[in-house]
Amino acid sequence: MAEQKLPKLTTRVRFPSPAPPAPARPRPFASRIAAWQRRHGRHGLPWQGTRDPYRLWLSEVMLQQT
Repeated sequence: MAEQKLPKLTTRVRFPSPAPPAPARPRPFASRIAAWQRRHGRHGLPWQGTRDPYRLWLSEVMLQQT
C-alpha cells in the first residue's frame, strides 16, 4: 500500500479577536441604594472627612463595639 501524501497548507486561518467585555454596570438595585445614600445618608461623620489612619482605625474599633 502506497502512502498518500497530503498537500502542504500554506495559508493560515485567522480568527477575529474576541470583543472586549462590556464595562461592568451596577445593577439597578445597587444604583438605587447608592443614590439613596448620596441624598439621605450621613455625610458629616468625623471619619468621612479625614485620611488619618488612626482616626479611621478608631472608627472601626468603635463600630465593632456597638
